[in-house]
Parts: sequence; structure tokens; C-alpha cells
Amino acid sequence: MNGNPPTFEGICSNAAVQQYQQTYGTYSCNKKQMLRGEFWSSVVYPSAGASQLTFFGTANNGTFNRALTNIPQPNRFGNVDFLLKSIYMHLYIDNAAISSFTGLNASTLYSDLIAGLAQTGYFTLSISGKKLVEVNKPLLKFGCGGSPIRWASAGLQPYFTPQARLSSKHVARAGVQPNIFIPEDSTFECQIQWPSGAVPLLATSIVNDSTNPLYIKVVFDGIVFRPVA
Repeated sequence: MNGNPPTFEGICSNAAVQQYQQTYGTYSCNKKQMLRGEFWSSVVYPSAGASQLTFFGTANNGTFNRALTNIPQPNRFGNVDFLLKSIYMHLYIDNAAISSFTGLNASTLYSDLIAGLAQTGYFTLSISGKKLVEVNKPLLKFGCGGSPIRWASAGLQPYFTPQARLSSKHVARAGVQPNIFIPEDSTFECQIQWPSGAVPLLATSIVNDSTNPLYIKVVFDGIVFRPVA
């Protein structure tokens, strides 16, 4: 390393630089503070299946469970710009019933990873009405392989095995890197769709929509640009 500080262009990529040049002309990076950040949204996947799930449509207003979402406004990042560097997903369930596995499809979520839900659907991300990301079988390609992740309903922090973390987080960051700049005044729409019809869950002995629901969590990882106070 040569000890030189990173440049605005080096941190942000051309996507952010070009957007700011179009907006402000000659742009001073002192107008914005840059930091790494994540936005996430968790939605229940019903045991009977669904034709579509929409993420980031419910904002966290301070009373909403922050484990489910931290988006400040529905389908918007609030008063910040966001450079989307990677997208990944997790599965969450309160009781994975690992100790009660009986060898049947209905008694393990692995059935849905191998031969059910994870083998279906497609993901779309549209910004200001323009579709920019479309991925088939997103639950596999965004990193939901490995053990289903569990969170305790009494707390906000999920716990998971190292194997699940490696497969869910690091693989996804290496494989799905859209590098899209999203200005603060833009709206976006994030969905998983099953156009051929709903895909019922196989793990019917574990998942219960009321007492033990299965969540799909979408995470946007990138660089947040917020106004300098």
C-alpha cells in the first residue's frame, strides 16, 4: 500500500460519480458522508405458497420490529443515496425442529431447499419503474444454501451455524454484485414472483404460519451517501 487515501471515484465507482455529475455538475464530495451500510426486509412465506412476495414495502417507524426491516420509508431509502453493491438472502424460522427430524420431507426444511421452494421463483428489482435486476431461482443464487437460519422470537439477534453464514453471506456477495446507484428521490420495487403458481412448503410438520412462520429476508449491501450535518 502506498498510504494514499482512497479517492471518491475509487470508493464509489462510476455509477455514483456519473449520477452526481449529472445532478450537481462539478461535485464536491464534502457534501456527502460515505459509509458502508445494509438495508433489509423480511417477509413471511405462507405455507400454502404465494404467487408473489414484495419486500421493503413496510417502513420501520420506530415501533416496528427492526429484525424484520430497517427501511425508513416504503420502497425508498429516505434522505440518503445508496450504491447497491450486492444482494443476498436468508431464510429465518424460530424453531427449525432439528432434534425432531424423522427422515420425512415434512419434518425438515432441507426438503424445501433441495426439492421445493428454493428451486423455484424469480427475483426482480425495479428502480423508478425500470427493471434492472432479474434472477432465476434467487433463493439458491443469493445464498440461501446451507442450514436454515433461526432467530429467537424473544430477541432481535439471529443465531446460525458457521456453515450457514458462509453459504448465505459470502457466496452471495461474490456472485450477485449489481453496482447500481439509487438516488434518494427514487422509488424501487423488490419482488420474488412465482408466475407458474404458488409453491406450497414441503416442511409441513415444522412451518406454521401463526406460531412458527418461515421468513424470507432480502438484504441490500452497499455504500450509503448521507448529507453532511
